[in-house]
Amino acid sequence: MTKRSAGWRVAMAAQTFMGCLSGWRVAVAAPTIMGCLSMAVATATAAEDTPAATVTAASDAVAKVRPPEGSVAEAAPGFYRDRQGRVMQVSFDFGRRLWLGVGYAPRLRASGTTEIAPAAFDFGAAFDALSEDGRTRHRFHVLDGQVRLHGFGLDVTGIRYDMSHRYQHPLLRITTFVGDPERHDLYLNIGVYGEALHFETTPRGVDGEQALTFGTVQATLDLWQSADLRSYVRVRTGPGVEMRIGPWGETTRFVGFAPQAVLEGNLMLGRRALQQLGFRARACLLRTVDLVPGPIPGGYFADAEAVYEAILLAINDQPVSFRIAAQGGVRGDALDRSAPTVSSVVTPGWEWKGTAGFRMSFLSPPVVRR
Repeated sequence: MTKRSAGWRVAMAAQTFMGCLSGWRVAVAAPTIMGCLSMAVATATAAEDTPAATVTAASDAVAKVRPPEGSVAEAAPGFYRDRQGRVMQVSFDFGRRLWLGVGYAPRLRASGTTEIAPAAFDFGAAFDALSEDGRTRHRFHVLDGQVRLHGFGLDVTGIRYDMSHRYQHPLLRITTFVGDPERHDLYLNIGVYGEALHFETTPRGVDGEQALTFGTVQATLDLWQSADLRSYVRVRTGPGVEMRIGPWGETTRFVGFAPQAVLEGNLMLGRRALQQLGFRARACLLRTVDLVPGPIPGGYFADAEAVYEAILLAINDQPVSFRIAAQGGVRGDALDRSAPTVSSVVTPGWEWKGTAGFRMSFLSPPVVRR
């Protein structure tokens, strides 16, 4: 606020002077006139200076409270704060979540029947944990499976556990002497894998048949591991026991995997790890579970599977992902299609299935970086 001119002050003083003059006689008022004039000038000066000081102090206080232009408060790890101050989750852990999904899932059964219009619903829960030293990761899956409609089918695993470990000391130390000596360390990062209560309907594509795997226990060898053990490529092998239910179990009720061998991997992709790619190639020999295990006609199967999943968006911080999967394989114990009824006549049968759909996950925390 600019200061008022000296003329304005004089006018204020003159007005006060006339007021004083009208109330007193000239002879008595001479000393009072000078006092009134001094008081009027002081009043005008106070009225001029005081508001300006108050406005300046208030402006300084507002400037201190208001954040600098374009500044954004930092959000917690795994979250993002936009320019309007709104916070959103931008990192999700595929290994810790509950999920429900729906998709289109055509398939060719090993019996030769083709299903081109089925819908599928998948579900499950996953939890993993990294040890304090960062060298061991435990993974759990519970009720991981899929329900198929229009040609009903169910494939669900009650519980699955596996463990990856990074050993500190190499098993072999190989030194080469071509050129400068070089040392090459060979680590055997051995872990364990197991699952129980895997239930599957129509495993051979024949209605009325089911298979219940009581359990498998396998040793794993990680060929490659990421620093946080979330990504890996490994082989695993070991035995298992399956019970056959329905017509095909009349002659052989219990079947053993002797053994099962698998090459598989799981890779986290992208800067925020919002994509994952998984693959598996599996082969299995089947034998009767008896005091003297014996061969089974067509006692083998082999298959391969690839899965890709990418998070597209989040609703109330719950991620929605697109998932596509393809699987194909051969069973040596498929029924001969030329046989008129269910019998023991078996022949190799090819099968494939695919799934494309969306999955919504719940209770998925941000990825913990160490």
